[in-house]
Order: sequence, then C-alpha cells, then structure tokens
Amino acid sequence: MPTQGRDDQSERNLLMKLTVKPLCVMTAVMALATGTGAQTFTVLKSFNSNINTTGYHAWGMPVQGPDGTLYGVTTDGGAGASGVVFRILTNGTAFTVIKSFPLVEAAKGTNTDGATPHAGLVLSGSTLYGTTMNGGSGGSGTVFSLSTNGNNFTVLKSFTALAAGTNSDGANPVEPWCCRMVFYTERRRMAASWDSGRSFD
Repeated sequence: MPTQGRDDQSERNLLMKLTVKPLCVMTAVMALATGTGAQTFTVLKSFNSNINTTGYHAWGMPVQGPDGTLYGVTTDGGAGASGVVFRILTNGTAFTVIKSFPLVEAAKGTNTDGATPHAGLVLSGSTLYGTTMNGGSGGSGTVFSLSTNGNNFTVLKSFTALAAGTNSDGANPVEPWCCRMVFYTERRRMAASWDSGRSFD
C-alpha cells in the first residue's frame, strides 16, 4: 500500500537539474529509487574558464526536449565572451554550443544579439526561447528565440537604454527569485550545490 514517504520518493525520482559547483562543474542531480532517499550525482560536463569557447558559469534551470536532450545557458565564455546556449545528452555526451553571443562593445555595452543569458530557457516544439541580461541594441538585454539545432536565431525584443536608471520597457531580465529559492530549497534538502557555490542564508 503506497505511503507518503514513497510518494515523496517518487517525486524525487523525477527530479533532474543542472547545478554549478564552485569549480564550474555542471552536474545532473538525480534521485534513484535504490532505497529511501538514495541519490546519485553524475558530472555531465566540466566547464573550464581557460577554454571559454564552450562557455562557463552554467546558470538557470535547464530544459529537456522530448528526446531527452538537455538545453541550457552559460553567462560567460563562448567565442564572444558573452555566454552561450548549449545542448547535451543526459549521459554527458554530444555537448554542443548551438549559440555563442557576440562580444559587447565596451564603451556602450551593446551588441546585436544580447549577452549574459541568465534565466535558462523555455522550449516550445523545436524552438527555444530565452533572455539575456545585457547587450542588445540598447545594452539592457534581449528576448531571443532559436531552433534546437542552433539555426534561426532571432532577437524578439531588445530592451531600450536606461537614462538616469529608467526607460519605458524594463531592462536586464534575470532568473526569477522564486526559481532561485525553489532551487535553493532543493539544494538544502538534497545537499546539492549551485550558484557557483554561493548560498542564501
């Protein structure tokens, strides 16, 4: 006869998150039903800040496609040193950068596509949607879309420049605090690390 403990364990069995350890190690956190509270941690990808063509500082919640592929972002690195969108299989193979955000002009903080994706991705069909915290034509971030194969990148919205800290349409979209706190709660409960090793106390 099912018990509440088993129901809770079933919920944990469905949990899959990418987290960031202090040395930029991305891990898949999976609870396995090998016993009450049993957990297995597997490193899928280790990011190296010295080889930044693959990006580093993985951030935000990943999204999983119907075929099991995981899609995520890094806030830094990549060919333009402005972050990347990547995909990886759940067994840690086939890591691919599908978008590298271009270099930001130092004087104005602008570029064509945005920079520093901070909030993870949303998947609809074969299209990924996301935001960048910086860059774009106004230097205040962008909303973008691209296909899961990396094609058809489109800036859907470029937030306008700030003047004395204000503008008409907002600026610098980041991961919602509610998501951070949910992630932090899971981190506390499952002893997983995230946010480059920092925590909220």
